[in-house]
Amino acid sequence: MNHLYENGHRKILFIRGPHLSPAALEREKGVLKFLKKHDDVEVFYSEFEGYEPEIGYESVMAHLKKYGKNFTAIFTINDWTAIGALSALYEKGLKVPEDISLVGFDDAPYVKYIVPPLTTIKQPRWEMGQTAAQLLIERIQNKGSNIPKNVILQPQLIVRKSVKKIG
Repeated sequence: MNHLYENGHRKILFIRGPHLSPAALEREKGVLKFLKKHDDVEVFYSEFEGYEPEIGYESVMAHLKKYGKNFTAIFTINDWTAIGALSALYEKGLKVPEDISLVGFDDAPYVKYIVPPLTTIKQPRWEMGQTAAQLLIERIQNKGSNIPKNVILQPQLIVRKSVKKIG
């Protein structure tokens, strides 16, 4: 969201993840936290939610049908949904990033090879696995607390070519 904001985007379509997913809920909390600091930004929430390309595709199609192109950028819950959004935009004759900027989440291995290469948020997967394993080992050995821990690892913005500076 910060990257889109820094590039002039103030009207953003957010393609949501499933509300049963803790990861999706945390990402949406991040959007809400961002909005509290930036009252000049309007976020449109997708009608559909999920992690699949179909969700990205259907979300963009439904939004365009109901409201038209009232956004300059799309932030997706993950890279899979970004692929679907990209397909819908292409089908509607809209180019990324010329007409609409697009940001994903996950830094899936394939997104640097799509056209245009996707700007995305890279999760520290190695550290996530290492931390989870360490917590599990501590619990098995009764060294750790049984109280659930909330561990926050820093994601990294990977800037590629799917965001255009506007305004």
